[in-house]
Amino acid sequence: YDAGHIPGAIPLPEVSSLEEFKAFQQKYGTNTQVIVYCSSTSCSISRRVAERLIREFGFATVRYITG
Repeated sequence: YDAGHIPGAIPLPEVSSLEEFKAFQQKYGTNTQVIVYCSSTSCSISRRVAERLIREFGFATVRYITG
């Protein structure tokens, strides 16, 4: 994130605590469309974060982008 990010992006790294994920959920709500992205095409972190947001936190619309 510090190296560069999409304007308006909100950092939620895979290593974020449960409390940080819950705070994100409370702030944005599960009906918010979320797009998670990585910094390279060989990175699979965005997919894992997206799956966690859906599975554990009930987000309805989550997409992920690599690269």
